[in-house]
Amino acid sequence: MGGNLPAILGYEATEKLISEAKVAVKPDKIQYFSQGGTRPGKEDLTVTYKNTPVADEDYTIISYEKNDQKGKATLVIKGNNSFSGTKKVTFT
Repeated sequence: MGGNLPAILGYEATEKLISEAKVAVKPDKIQYFSQGGTRPGKEDLTVTYKNTPVADEDYTIISYEKNDQKGKATLVIKGNNSFSGTKKVTFT
């Protein structure tokens, strides 16, 4: 009684979740202003995914919250290209 087992096809996901990335805001780039607040740009962030740097074109900064005074300012990034989803980053 011999038979062939059905083939199991592997599926490799190519899309990565930006929420799993590590994001650090360079502390020397954070300044607080009463009007407009601080808005760190991509040049002020270090973004890595599984210890590999994430390219600037693979994410977009989409919003800032509570960034007009020292405390718990946040920014939100959205994944592009092979990254999907969003990540909220708190900085002080």
